[in-house]
Amino acid sequence: MVEIQKLQNQQMLKQIKLWNMTNKISKTSAQVVLLVVFKVNSFDYLSVKENLNPLAKYLKIKTRGLGKYEMACQIAKELIKQGYVVPRDPAAQELNYNSIKRCEIESGKDL
Repeated sequence: MVEIQKLQNQQMLKQIKLWNMTNKISKTSAQVVLLVVFKVNSFDYLSVKENLNPLAKYLKIKTRGLGKYEMACQIAKELIKQGYVVPRDPAAQELNYNSIKRCEIESGKDL
């Protein structure tokens, strides 16, 4: 019983830490996350109407009144929190969310 509570506390601490770290994500890192998820080479290939709005709706994010780059930050945060984007190296769980590189992350789940 005590072990279960310890595991639950550890999981909650990890979620809180992830939440705090993803709030510091930069616009360029958010763009990199979306490039990996959509498997495109340039952020210019993504459109708000065809790509970002449907994904935001699927993730249940409110994006009304946001521009393309602000919307990218909100969507990238939620993709990381929900496990759609994970680090490539499972041993290195600590990512610098302020400067993510493409080689550091991969799609965890399919959308």
